[in-house]
Amino acid sequence: MLDDADVEQAARIAAAGGCGLTGQACTASSRVICTPGMYDDFVAALAKEAARYRPGDGLAEGHPDGPGGERAATGHGHGRHQACQGRGHDNYCGR
Repeated sequence: MLDDADVEQAARIAAAGGCGLTGQACTASSRVICTPGMYDDFVAALAKEAARYRPGDGLAEGHPDGPGGERAATGHGHGRHQACQGRGHDNYCGR
């Protein structure tokens, strides 16, 4: 993301790319490249967007995404999350 980008739009796109389809699509985003000048605003906007994605019944109101389709994929995502925390990365969405 470059310095002239619309931060809110970039956050919506990044959240949809990483969290849509429970992040299990082969095209799911796993990284966002962001300039230092936009980093703090982007992280805040992305955390806000990502917080909208909650596992649960995808047909129920308030759940824009359904449960994980495979136990192995869920475990892989959890393992990546723990590895990031182990390296001192912050968890911005509270999960």
